[in-house]
Amino acid sequence: MNQMEDRQVIQSYQQNDEIDLKSLLRNMWAVRGPVILAVIIVTLGYWGFWAANQLLAPSPSTYSRVIQFTFEGAEKGEYPNETPFRIADVVSPAVLAQVYEINQLSELGISQANFVQSFNIQPYAPDYNIIVAKYESAMSRKNITGEEINALQANMKSELEQAQGRSALISFKPIKKIRLNENVIDKVLLDVPRLWAEKAINSDGVTNLDVTIYSSKMFDDQRFESLDYMIAMDLVQDNVRLIKSNIEKLLERPNGAVVKDDQSSFGLPDLEKAIDDVVTYDLQQLITPIQDLGVTKNAEIVKLYYQGEMRKVEQERQFELDQAELIRETLSQYGQNLAGDRSAGGSGAVAGSPQLGDEFLDRVIDLTQKGADMEYRQSLTDKILEHRQNAAELKYKLEQMQVVLNAVSSKQEKSESEERYIELLEKSFPAILGKLRDYVDITNRIYLKLGKENYGYSGMLYKVGGSDELKIKGAAVSKREILIFVLLMFVAFFGTLVTAMMIRWLKRAD
Repeated sequence: MNQMEDRQVIQSYQQNDEIDLKSLLRNMWAVRGPVILAVIIVTLGYWGFWAANQLLAPSPSTYSRVIQFTFEGAEKGEYPNETPFRIADVVSPAVLAQVYEINQLSELGISQANFVQSFNIQPYAPDYNIIVAKYESAMSRKNITGEEINALQANMKSELEQAQGRSALISFKPIKKIRLNENVIDKVLLDVPRLWAEKAINSDGVTNLDVTIYSSKMFDDQRFESLDYMIAMDLVQDNVRLIKSNIEKLLERPNGAVVKDDQSSFGLPDLEKAIDDVVTYDLQQLITPIQDLGVTKNAEIVKLYYQGEMRKVEQERQFELDQAELIRETLSQYGQNLAGDRSAGGSGAVAGSPQLGDEFLDRVIDLTQKGADMEYRQSLTDKILEHRQNAAELKYKLEQMQVVLNAVSSKQEKSESEERYIELLEKSFPAILGKLRDYVDITNRIYLKLGKENYGYSGMLYKVGGSDELKIKGAAVSKREILIFVLLMFVAFFGTLVTAMMIRWLKRAD
C-alpha cells in the first residue's frame, strides 16, 4: 500500500513539473514582444551611438607602404659599410622632420610633434604565410622525429627572420588633430624612405667602399710651387703611386672593371692608362733634364734633402737584407732540426715495432711530414725572396738619388739650355698637375658610383614593394566594444523578460 502511495506522489510531482515548465514557456512567449523590442532598441541605440561618435570624431584610418631593402647586410642589421642598421632609422626624428618641412605641413596647422608620433615601422615578410605553410607541411609528415621537428622549426625561424629583415611596413595613423587627404599622405609615405636613403648615402656614407680615397688637393699648385723642382717631382710620383693603389683596389670590387664615370666616360682601366701616360711621357720629359742638368732653385737645400733621404733609404735597404738573412738562418736551422727529428723518430719506431722494416717506417714518416714541411719551407723561401727584392729596389732608388746628387754637386753655372728647361718646366708642370687633379676627381666619382651600384637600387638603398597603391586600413570595431554590446544585450534580454513576466503575473493576480 505504501508503495502504491509513493508512486502516486511521484507521478503527481512529475505532472506538476511538466505543467510548471509548460506554463513558464507560455509566459515567456506571451511577453516576447517587449523582449524583442528591448533587444532592437539596445542594438539600434548602441550601434547608432557608435556610428554617430565615428562621424563626429572619426577614428583615423591607418595608411601604409611596403619597402624592400636592396643592400647586402640588411637582414644582419648592417649597412654596406658594416655600421649598425635598424629599420627604426627609416622613421628617425631627423628624417621625419625633413619630410615635415618639404611638405610644408606647418601651413596646414599640423604640429611637428603630432606628425612624428603618427608614424610606425615594423618588419614585414610578404611570403610569411608561404614560409609557414611550407614548414608546417614538412612537420606534418608521418614518422617524423622530434629532432627533425626541432631542426625544421629552427630553419623556419631563421628564414622568417631573413624575410622580415629584407622588408618593412611603414604606417601612418594620423591623430584626430591631423586632417590630410590621401594624396598628401601617400606622398609623405614615399618621401620617408627616399629622404632616409639620401641622408644615409650622402651624409652618413653608408655605401662608401672600404677603400682609402684621396682628394685632388694632393696635387695643389701652391703646395708644389713652394718646393724645389726635384723635390716636387718626387712628391708627384709618390702621390701618383697612391692614386694607382686606389684604382687597383677599386678594380677588385664587383663591376670595378666596367663601371664608367658619367661626366668623362672614363672607366678605371682607362683612368689607370691615362695616369701612366702622364707619368711616362708628360712628367718624364721634365724629370730627365732636371736630373741630368741638376736644375734647382736652391742647390744647398736639394743636397741636404737628398743626403738625408739617402741615409733613410740605406737604413731601409739594410733592414731588408737583415730580415732576409735572419729568415735564411731560420730555414737552415729548421732543416737541421727536422733531419735530427726524423733520424730519432725512425730509430724509435723501429725499436717499438720490430715487425716493421726501416724502409716502411721511413716512407710513413715522409708521407706524414712532407706536406707541412714543404709548405713551411716554401713560405720561408718566399719571404727571403721578397725581402731581397725590396732591398734591390731600394738599391736602385739609392743609385738614382746619387745621380741627382752628383749632378747638383758638379753643376757650375746656369747654361742656356737650363734656362729653356726651367721655362718649359714652369709652363708645363701646372698643366700636368691639372690633369692629375681631374683624374683624381674621376676616381672619386667612380668610387661613389661603384658603391651605389654594388649596394643600392638605382642609387638608393630600397625599392617600393608590394602594390603601387596606398594601403588603407579603416577603423574597425574593437573587441572591447563588442564585449560591451554582448553584456548590454544580456542585460536587456533577461531584464526585460523578468520584468515583463512579473508585470503579467501581478495583473493576473489582481
